[in-house]
Amino acid sequence: MSTELKHTQLHQVFTSNHFFHIYWTDCQDADDFKSTVKDSITGWMRKLRDSNIVDWMIIQVISQDSLKGNKPKIQLPRSTVFDKIKSDFGGKNSDRIIQLWEPFKESQLTRSLESWQNLVTKLRQLLLFPSIVTWAS
Repeated sequence: MSTELKHTQLHQVFTSNHFFHIYWTDCQDADDFKSTVKDSITGWMRKLRDSNIVDWMIIQVISQDSLKGNKPKIQLPRSTVFDKIKSDFGGKNSDRIIQLWEPFKESQLTRSLESWQNLVTKLRQLLLFPSIVTWAS
């Protein structure tokens, strides 16, 4: 069996069966988002849309490592990478885009717990009660 045939069969399995697709990113830098991550998410979303896959979620992970070296810059309201992801890819489906905080400081523990609870709640909602997805043109 040729490699191309195996790839085609695998593609058929993944696009014809019910799967929930999740895109993970820890990008915190607006320049990195514009230069790399945005194109990556766009390509991923295009593949999902082309395969008529409507079960997806984008998760931005906030970790200590992703915050290192990200000196606070003066930002206008609603200009965080998370807000850009929501506005660029969420549209009417912005509930499919969430932030997940890793508990790296005692002071962040509450925020982290809330974000994990939000993740579990969203996954449960989207897996058990899938909604109709409207793809942005």
